[in-house]
Amino acid sequence: MTEKIVNYLSVNNINLEDISKDLGISREKLQSNSKLSLSAEEFLSICCYLHIRPENFIDNSARK
Repeated sequence: MTEKIVNYLSVNNINLEDISKDLGISREKLQSNSKLSLSAEEFLSICCYLHIRPENFIDNSARK
């Protein structure tokens, strides 16, 4: 999930530092290939911050 968020931030030119600072989420958790996982609360906070639905990060090919 973190990889999808990192990709979204990159594609949309959103500053990782700003999100980390504004939400109080460790910058290390928001880096590509991070060994640290986002909590559900952190994930939802990022979605709210970005004004996007959490479902946007779900792989639809896995649903059947």
